[in-house]
Amino acid sequence: MKYAQHTIFPYLQASVLLVFLSIVQSVVSAQETAPIKDSSMVYIVGELQDLTKSRSITLQGWMTFHGASIYGQYHYDGNIGVIRLEGSIGADNSVNIEEKSSSGEFNENPNVKEKTYAVISGKLNREKGIITGTWTSADGKTSYPCRLSTIAIFHEMKSGKFDVSVRYPLFCAEEQYAALNASLKKYMAHTLGNNANMLNEIEKEMLKNTPQGTKPDLPHDLTKTDELNIHHFSPRFLSAYHVESSFTGGAHFNYYYFGETWWNAGGKAWRKIAMNELFTADTAYIQRLNALIVAKLTQQGSQFVVDGTITDFTNLLRKGRLAWVMRPAGITFIFAPLSVATFADGETAAFIPWKAIKQYVRKDGPAGEFVR
Repeated sequence: MKYAQHTIFPYLQASVLLVFLSIVQSVVSAQETAPIKDSSMVYIVGELQDLTKSRSITLQGWMTFHGASIYGQYHYDGNIGVIRLEGSIGADNSVNIEEKSSSGEFNENPNVKEKTYAVISGKLNREKGIITGTWTSADGKTSYPCRLSTIAIFHEMKSGKFDVSVRYPLFCAEEQYAALNASLKKYMAHTLGNNANMLNEIEKEMLKNTPQGTKPDLPHDLTKTDELNIHHFSPRFLSAYHVESSFTGGAHFNYYYFGETWWNAGGKAWRKIAMNELFTADTAYIQRLNALIVAKLTQQGSQFVVDGTITDFTNLLRKGRLAWVMRPAGITFIFAPLSVATFADGETAAFIPWKAIKQYVRKDGPAGEFVR
């Protein structure tokens, strides 16, 4: 069984499995009731119990429940890429969810042929936010008991007369993640206010420049939205990215990406970290990352890198100006449309496995657990 041309199991080393089994257990044990309502978007962690080998295969991702439909995506811990999900909910809360080929978030190989790789069948407990059942490979030869548990619910806030909104996750274990939830909510509320003010100022400027006695030609759909999506979560860190979209007139929307990673070194203190905190003081990691990013973008056919328009990212890396997120498999750099390729190509990502930069990663830092 393959996912994006990679089997999941070679990436699930024993040490990684043990780490993430403990993560899932600690998150689920700390979880408070997280009822799933219609049109809810939630973040889940899951376990597949491989009873024959006495091991647990862990995963996480987001799901949206809308009427009788379920859709979303998740990734296996320690693996690259994501798997698209498509499913249904019966009147008795029975569920049937299919794993599809990935075509979404920063996938390493998005052109893999569309087909069903596995099916999760079971029951949804809406009050507790849990799905229990069986994961079965598409050929029916492999099956595991499985459990998917909600750990966060996405909330949306809107403001103003224009299309201004923010969406962000709040974690269900309030006591354990109260400080993180408070920081996320405060930051996103501040963003919402700033974005509403920005569109109001744009409207004022347009009205000021409209000749007296003529009808102002204002875009009817002035838009500014910010969605904070989880890339990976554990009790020790949250790595997420903002997708900011805006329309203030012109031919199309503009999209921007910003990475945001929070670390909890111990206790209840959560703080945002900079990329350089992942690496040793020896700045040779910048040259190494630059070479790997250029190689990856060239391999993917990113036009402005291939044609030589962009040849170097060292200055942006040194200043911490590249958007990045991390998972147990590696660090990913995200590029907005038009930054390294054409607008039609959409966002572009360069995934760098930890093993390729292992010698530069701080063993006592936020990513140290992935290179030990």
